[in-house]
Amino acid sequence: MWATGNRGKLDPQEALSHINVLELCAAYFALKTFAETISNKHVKLLVDNTTAVCCLNQMGTSHSYECNELTQKIWQFCISHNVWITTAHIPGKDNIGADAESRKNRRETEWALNNDIFSNAIHRVNVHPNIDLFASRINHKIKPYVAFRPDPGAMAVNAFSLSWHQYKFYAFPPFCIILKTLQKIAQDRATGLMVVPLWPTQSWWPYFTNMLIDHPICLLRKKQTLWLPAKPQRIHPLHKQLTLLLCHLSGDCCKVEDFQKTLQTSSNNHGDLVPQSNTNHTYLDGKTIVVKRKLIHLLEL
Repeated sequence: MWATGNRGKLDPQEALSHINVLELCAAYFALKTFAETISNKHVKLLVDNTTAVCCLNQMGTSHSYECNELTQKIWQFCISHNVWITTAHIPGKDNIGADAESRKNRRETEWALNNDIFSNAIHRVNVHPNIDLFASRINHKIKPYVAFRPDPGAMAVNAFSLSWHQYKFYAFPPFCIILKTLQKIAQDRATGLMVVPLWPTQSWWPYFTNMLIDHPICLLRKKQTLWLPAKPQRIHPLHKQLTLLLCHLSGDCCKVEDFQKTLQTSSNNHGDLVPQSNTNHTYLDGKTIVVKRKLIHLLEL
């Protein structure tokens, strides 16, 4: 016996579906999420919706096209993974664990770049990533993607458990793990794109600037630069103050040195202190970063 909790968001279109369809969706996503674990096994599903139970046990229904289509998908999935399912009804008052998971909300892990801004920025940097390291079923930009929690469409769970070296990654991590993400890039000598806020006073900033291999792209500051796929009408609380950068980074020192050789040396007036890799210069100027006396320009999208 094993147990684990999981939860996921629906996109606005899915959320409009009938409750019977949503219950079948939950069963389908749960089976897909744990596909590797349940392959070649008998699985018992406990569902608190009697219609969903009947649809699954009877392998379909003539009363609802949507429910029938979804039931067929579930059984096709089971056949392809050699899974046999038995479905039983559980009263809602006893379905405490599943209900508790469905009510939890972690919005900070679901904010994503506006799709148009993402596409334009990718075109501008002329780098095409092949994996999204911090994503979910409803906010990923690229497939395959890696999720924070078990996810029905994810290639893997927990990006830090993988080696990033073989990928050309796209990473938009929660701000609280930016330093951890930079350390992972350096550890794996990985190369890819990362979205970070323009926060020169943060402790991770010098570490970040010494991993740049191209000029960062300064993303447009709009209400919809960041959006929440499950609640598209929501506006990020920091949208007026937050400036985001799309940056091409590498943990390969050779790539960093090659880029820095192409940069203009910072000039200063006679008698002035020479800026090295200080945060004050970036903060006051807002258009350039100084790294080892080299000027890195922030390019407008």
